[in-house]
Amino acid sequence: MRNQPEQRLAREEVVWVLGSLCQQHRIPFDARLFLQLHPPAGDGRFALTDLLRAARAFKLDVDQSVWATAATASPALPAL
Repeated sequence: MRNQPEQRLAREEVVWVLGSLCQQHRIPFDARLFLQLHPPAGDGRFALTDLLRAARAFKLDVDQSVWATAATASPALPAL
């Protein structure tokens, strides 16, 4: 991977992503309980690695990969 600073995600974004993935896989999800068990860092945001770790805690099969072609060398948002 390129030498880039780790992307930080807002608490609301992480809750939305995990809630949506859990819903698709029919896994119960409680946002308040999740935030109690996995609080964000001091800046109130989550690292991408925190999101992956939390998704794995829900037994979701997730991984991080680099996706870049000539046409999409710098995507604006992470893809799920």
